[in-house]
Amino acid sequence: MPFFFINFTLNKNQIEGGRLEHIALLSLLKETRLVFLKNHHMSEDCIVPGIGFVIGELSVRYVAAAYEGDNIKILLNISGVSDKRCTLLYQVIKEPRNELIAAAKTTLVFFDITANKSTKIPTKFLEITGVIQSNQEAVENSKSMSCL
Repeated sequence: MPFFFINFTLNKNQIEGGRLEHIALLSLLKETRLVFLKNHHMSEDCIVPGIGFVIGELSVRYVAAAYEGDNIKILLNISGVSDKRCTLLYQVIKEPRNELIAAAKTTLVFFDITANKSTKIPTKFLEITGVIQSNQEAVENSKSMSCL
């Protein structure tokens, strides 16, 4: 079950050769991730103060074409959670027919910016993605640990 989704209408700048261009799709995936993070007062370089993430791996599987003017929905889910990394799963759906356009995944490696090394996934991130159940104390702590 996705923990986040966002809708887009494809414009002419995202089209190459009549179809959704690869770089444009990657930009839409990134925008989906950034909007999700911003909604939770975070950014890629600040999940909690001093901790961000880098993209360790990216893959895209194209299933169908999308065209200028198409309305798409990008669903975001999480899997493969380990101590220091997780995988975000994206489903790019053309609406209103719910046609799968592409499936993608990005592996996030969490990073201590000061120590310049990988680190454990912050609890706050695990809570907002639904990996672990949050409790009231964690919610109160996250308010004081906002990046934005």
